[in-house]
Amino acid sequence: MRIPLLVLSLSLVVCYGWTPTQLVAQETTSHYWKWGWGTYDASPDERNIAVFDWSFIHVGNQVNNIGQRCDDHQLTTRINRILELNPDHKFVVLFWPMFAIREAHPRLSLFDYLYQPQVKQRLNRRIQQQASLITNAIRDPRAIIAMTFLEELPGHVTSQPYANPFNNRLHDLEDNGPAIAAELGRAFDRERDRNWWGRKYCDALAEIHLVMKNYLPQAKVFYWQAERYYTLDHVDNGIQEQAALPFHLGNILRDGLCEGIFGYINTPEKLQQQTISLAEKYNVPYFTQLSHPGYMTISGFPTCHQWARRPHRLNLGSFLFKQDEVGDQRVQAKSVQRYLHLNESELLRTFCYENQVNTSVVENRIVPPRILFRCDLAEAKPGDEVTITTIIYNQRNASWFGMDASRAALHNLTLDLVAVPADAQLLSPKAKRIPLLQPERFVSFDWRFRLGSGWQGYQNGTLRARLSHASLAPVVNSLDHSSTVGIGRQHTIRHQRDTWLLLPSGQIRNRPLQARFQMLSGSRNPRLTLGDHTIVYRGTLDQGDELTIGPGHKAQLLPGNMLSLRDARASRNAGQKEQVTTSYMAWGSQKYGVNVGATYDIMLTGRVASGAQERLTVSYLGKGGNWNNLYSSVTLASGQLTDQLSTARATFTVPAVDGNAVFAQIRIYNQNKRGSITLHDVELRKAGGIQDVTDQLDGVLPTVDHTPLIVQFADQTRAFAAYWRAHVTFQDH
Repeated sequence: MRIPLLVLSLSLVVCYGWTPTQLVAQETTSHYWKWGWGTYDASPDERNIAVFDWSFIHVGNQVNNIGQRCDDHQLTTRINRILELNPDHKFVVLFWPMFAIREAHPRLSLFDYLYQPQVKQRLNRRIQQQASLITNAIRDPRAIIAMTFLEELPGHVTSQPYANPFNNRLHDLEDNGPAIAAELGRAFDRERDRNWWGRKYCDALAEIHLVMKNYLPQAKVFYWQAERYYTLDHVDNGIQEQAALPFHLGNILRDGLCEGIFGYINTPEKLQQQTISLAEKYNVPYFTQLSHPGYMTISGFPTCHQWARRPHRLNLGSFLFKQDEVGDQRVQAKSVQRYLHLNESELLRTFCYENQVNTSVVENRIVPPRILFRCDLAEAKPGDEVTITTIIYNQRNASWFGMDASRAALHNLTLDLVAVPADAQLLSPKAKRIPLLQPERFVSFDWRFRLGSGWQGYQNGTLRARLSHASLAPVVNSLDHSSTVGIGRQHTIRHQRDTWLLLPSGQIRNRPLQARFQMLSGSRNPRLTLGDHTIVYRGTLDQGDELTIGPGHKAQLLPGNMLSLRDARASRNAGQKEQVTTSYMAWGSQKYGVNVGATYDIMLTGRVASGAQERLTVSYLGKGGNWNNLYSSVTLASGQLTDQLSTARATFTVPAVDGNAVFAQIRIYNQNKRGSITLHDVELRKAGGIQDVTDQLDGVLPTVDHTPLIVQFADQTRAFAAYWRAHVTFQDH
């Protein structure tokens, strides 16, 4: 991978300040940049991940392509798609095994793991299941190079009693109080037992790391400590012992159970003190995080970027963390100004282009030009003259080339037919020249054939076309159906702008078009342009809304299920008939954006057994949806489910909640704390039926025939990182 000259020059400046000890260390075995540039994001489309050298597999809290938690099949399908696009892509596994276990142990901690055998058994089994999932189902398990247990420790699995300002209640130590007192000979004392706590913390991690290594022996274990913490290793460097976690890093790295560390780039001085000095002390490699915008950093982005690429022999690489706060005025001084107006996909792709990450992979595997066919040979007979059309579509756009559209254009292409059916005579030249193909545009060519006397119908794959270019690998595609099916009819929009190709099927003849939006998040004033036709809906569509436009000049709005597919199925996996639980909290949804003063309907389908009784609640969150800003929880219904499949219904109106953003979460409890609750489906909809909204519609959809159309979407809603816009489906009538 080529390193930009600017980065090299910055790196030389850093080298100049090295100490003799560091220079000696540099002469030993080097790990420098073996991983390269990675990305943290779990939710962008797979192309945005495949362009990087490596990425994380969030196993246990994985999300699908609309930013919602998904099932195991979706996760492995996603991983395999990334490897299909970039076979050299590497993965670091982030194990998140606690979510299923916390149904029975909501306050799961490392001390539960140490003192409650059933918790240890379940956690170890969950790690085994997650490791087996990603090794057995992905196309190349060797792509997994490293793994961590969670991130930003000691949070997530301890009450963090030391070196923090939180002053948390020590629930994990209280829950295991009798066992701890038996071991200590007295009750736990926060100050007196600092070293004991540190020893136990390291013991628990050592056991978990051993389990991880047993199931993924080829992957190295890394320890990911939160940036706010120091360890006892730092005490001689101006850090008070009371301000450090009560253990040495060597207690976690012991016996080769952990082989590297993570470092957060906040300032160069802190990275050197907190991470690099320990990597040197213990001779272990490290990787870092580069954040944009500079919301979480003290230093500006150029400085952090420079230190991410620091040519240190223990520096494996760095991952880019794209934050939601792209347009936040508070971070602009520390950020790259040209990045701030970009949506998530544009930022990730532009970053990779400017750092020359896998540019050849982008051009040849991720967004190569496409060859498509259109024909209808189903009724063709010997002696007929038939026409087959090839469409060459340049799917490259400016975002893959530093936001410079001119670099996305293709010049001097040649299209050849390299194979034709044996019983079809080509009546036109075999080669076509394409001097220029602009980004996200297409050209089409008609090929005329005369069918011979031996024609018995089209044999799939016997017509093959090749597209050649001086600097790109040839693109070859074959016609696999006698009558081509349409493409681009179902498309998922991620950001505030998108472009794709709509190719009608071979049988379409002058049919009026209808478009249906299924909203995955809010959209303000959405606009569609199809060829020369532009259609605008003047208004706001909320999550779950279904807007149908056409045929002709008409529009209808139907409140749809706001829940993600997984939540709508009460977290059932694909193929799972029902979800049975004996836990007190039977099920909880993710948070969903709602409007103050709006009324919503909830429907829950399931049944109860052995004395169980459901209680349906909704919790309101303000100020961005953080649970620390829980406004209130309200019981909406209880006791409506029976021992047969039945439906519980409730309606609620959202109260005034602090903050501009308001969210709701649905939870179902077993209020009798006995028996079981079986869940099938859940719906959350805005109250009210279908509405005629034609008066908010400008423009008319076109009538379609066999001609391809370029479809462009735009709206006036900010492109947040975590939210996809809509599914768009076109139908002809």
